[in-house]
Amino acid sequence: AGAPGRGLASASAVGAAESGYDAAADLPPAGAGGSARRPRPQQSDEGGSTEMTGHVSKVLRLAVVAFACAMMAGCGGPLRYTPQGIGKAPGADAVIVADVNFDAAMTRLDITAKNLPPPDRLEATSSAYVVWARPDSDSPWQRVGALNFDADDRTGKLKDVSVPLTRFELVISLEKNSNPGSPSSELVFKQDVEY
Repeated sequence: AGAPGRGLASASAVGAAESGYDAAADLPPAGAGGSARRPRPQQSDEGGSTEMTGHVSKVLRLAVVAFACAMMAGCGGPLRYTPQGIGKAPGADAVIVADVNFDAAMTRLDITAKNLPPPDRLEATSSAYVVWARPDSDSPWQRVGALNFDADDRTGKLKDVSVPLTRFELVISLEKNSNPGSPSSELVFKQDVEY
């Protein structure tokens, strides 16, 4: 009676071997109380890489937005330029602060020039430094104002003046008087103001 049973068991084992079935994989581990434990599937790190890439992309997008915001008036604050003297005043320095207001289509300017020789030292008939602005080379110059020059400190200042432009060329010229009709060819500073 035992022989047929052994034959059936052998047949089952052969069938399992042929099908690739591993009976040991379904056996509960020792002391597990008969409950089978299924192995956990391995977690791919592709999801983590995708998540990290998404995070980096978000950070880059925020950086681009912040930079663009800084380039717009009212967000990044006033523009600040430090042009060097040209022409007959190569040793002069200037600080030009331009607060552009796009809504009002105007720019407020604060200008300070240092190490600037007295006008008559550069040209005997000159007496003033005058600031000019124009939107482009095809447009006429607009007089912005004359620098308040201190001969002792060799500084010239023009504070809190406005021009009806948001992007323009700015020059400071050496003049015979403080209210000429157009700038002379003797420029001591030149700066493009634009975002």
